Amino acid sequence: MSPPPPPSLPSTNHVVTRDRDRDRSDAQPSSRSQIAGLLTDSYKEIEALRHSLAEEKRRADHWKSLAEAFDAASPSGSSQDLHDKIRGLEQRAYSAECLRDEEMARRVAITDLWFQLRDYLSVLDAHSKDARVALDRSVDIVSKGVGGGALIRELPVIPVPSIGDIAGGDDKLYSSQGMLPPVSTHMLRKGPQTPGGARVRPRSDSMEMGGHAAKKSRHESVSVFRDVPLNP
Repeated sequence: MSPPPPPSLPSTNHVVTRDRDRDRSDAQPSSRSQIAGLLTDSYKEIEALRHSLAEEKRRADHWKSLAEAFDAASPSGSSQDLHDKIRGLEQRAYSAECLRDEEMARRVAITDLWFQLRDYLSVLDAHSKDARVALDRSVDIVSKGVGGGALIRELPVIPVPSIGDIAGGDDKLYSSQGMLPPVSTHMLRKGPQTPGGARVRPRSDSMEMGGHAAKKSRHESVSVFRDVPLNP
């Protein structure tokens, strides 16, 4: 007795064909939706470009009309007049800058003169202090009876600088072209020149007759008191 035939396996051809048909049916709707989306985006871009073109055209027409109106209103020689106006404005700006520089120079000059006046007042204050100290010492010596009626030598006159020496006179001019240097301390203490024989005042009778003590600096007052004879 022959063996039974092996069982026949089901064919897979119709299964593969069925899967392919299913994939095609699923792919068709997705591709159609993609195409529709691309068309929609393209249409939107076209509308945006059309709107931009219309806006740029409107602007171009506006500027063109302005240019035509300007050409119609401007005469043939307007360019020369425009150059003249520009040149005049430049000249006015230059004049304004010059006036500004002059004003700044005046302010600097006023500041410099004020510093010189302050130094001059300081010198006068120093001279007055020296004179007061010398006078106090002289009066103290006389009040204590030192010297026994001896004459006290008059203090030499110290020349005090005038305000003209500090300011430099009326011939100094300040401008933006250059500034004069400020007066130094040794120039402030220079003072007016006196003749050689008029440096020492003549002696007075005594300090008790109302004579005024002469001005003398602090470093010179010590030598004066050394000359006063003291009674043992």
